[in-house]
Amino acid sequence: MVEGELQFQRRDAFGLDENPGTVTPIEEGSYAVSTTLSGPLTVLAGGTIHTITGGVLEGGSLVMQGDRIVAVESEWDQIEGARVIDVSGMHVWPGMISLNSAVGLHEIGAVRATDDTSEIGGNQPDLRVTASIHAESAHIGVTRHNGITRVQTAPRGGGPVLGQSAVLQLDGFTWEEMVKVDRDMLHVKFPRIANIERDNYGVVVGNEHIHDNICGHSHGEYDCFTSGALAPAPADGEGESRAADSEEVKALHELFEEALDYGRRRDETLAAGQPAPAFDSRLDALVPFARGEKPVALHASNAQTILSAAEFAGTRELDALIYGGREAWKVAEILAEADLPVVVGSVWALPSSSYDPYDSAFANAAVLQRAGVRFAITTNDKENERNLPFQAAKAAAFGLPLEEAVRSVTWYPAQFLGIEGRVGSLRRGKVADVVVTSGHLLEIDSAAQYLFIGGREVDLSDDKHSRLYERYSKRLQEVRSR
Repeated sequence: MVEGELQFQRRDAFGLDENPGTVTPIEEGSYAVSTTLSGPLTVLAGGTIHTITGGVLEGGSLVMQGDRIVAVESEWDQIEGARVIDVSGMHVWPGMISLNSAVGLHEIGAVRATDDTSEIGGNQPDLRVTASIHAESAHIGVTRHNGITRVQTAPRGGGPVLGQSAVLQLDGFTWEEMVKVDRDMLHVKFPRIANIERDNYGVVVGNEHIHDNICGHSHGEYDCFTSGALAPAPADGEGESRAADSEEVKALHELFEEALDYGRRRDETLAAGQPAPAFDSRLDALVPFARGEKPVALHASNAQTILSAAEFAGTRELDALIYGGREAWKVAEILAEADLPVVVGSVWALPSSSYDPYDSAFANAAVLQRAGVRFAITTNDKENERNLPFQAAKAAAFGLPLEEAVRSVTWYPAQFLGIEGRVGSLRRGKVADVVVTSGHLLEIDSAAQYLFIGGREVDLSDDKHSRLYERYSKRLQEVRSR
């Protein structure tokens, strides 16, 4: 209100106040602890331990040895020689994981020579980001300062087939020490299909608009949040979707089909003891992804492109995920039915259409989670990936259950990367990626107090932002003392 007059009133456009999502139950098995672990024990004692998959332990203790967690206990019996860190009143969490990251490839946006996130040359399925990782990047220390211990560094330019990403731990002197999973996923910038089909004169053609449970018309409202003529993939192969008319989509189908044919001929000739076909690095790299043996990230933002990407993945029987998904909330039920995971980001975004609710990007993850879509949150920000927990907090403020918001930057990213057996939660036998905070992990005023990556304590003051803060804090004190 301004001077007693109502200027703005938030409308619960998605019904999340009356019908919120519920926390998804998780069951995680146990892991063996190697008998060859050596070195001193480090105990984080007395804190609130958030295991993610096994509940919360108040006043518990977490024990590390080597690069592993060897115990997560509600109580701790003293062992002689162990280093004990009193974390009473603090919170212990697994390290966060940032998907679709630029860490190691991007330094200064205004200096082109320091930006290695993209390549020229069109489709490059054989491109691997590990060829360009810069282990001394200033972004590494800044990113991990907020508790991010691993990133999926991915290519961003060219395409539509962009190349292959890699999973890095944010600690190591060389890129070889940092890379934990090379060639983990293929990234494809799926050709954009407009929500509204127009002719050459800009006139809207077709009237296939879908009215669903999040469409304003179905609520008797004056506006319509789906803001376009969405034509989903045809059922049972009857008819054709809008993507069938796209030359770029057709070319993508042809490329994947060519890779399958190349792989078949290669395997047949090798099995017969005959010379293999002429080596093609691009097709050879694409084969396992085209066969559905390795995951493919389909980058799609608007609703129609997401539907078209889902159709492409289903037709080709790919192990696919949607990356970006800015308008995924518009087609949440279709994504849930297709069991197609979505990596949402950025949460800090404006509505993509003037017809969309102001909080559509903020509530995107909550709508997906309520519909049963598997999801994770990413920043989609080359400059400020350190803000990952705060973007998850924004989603929590707009309807996403808080526990689900924490999982969206820990457990769920680990699942999508296939490394949930190593990281993503605090369990005996898993890699000791651990962050200790003064408050809740997603609170902007909760500072990280301790950080361990692979069991090694990381100096939280060893980053550019901290050094600048210390430098100018001293300068301010000098000026005031004059």
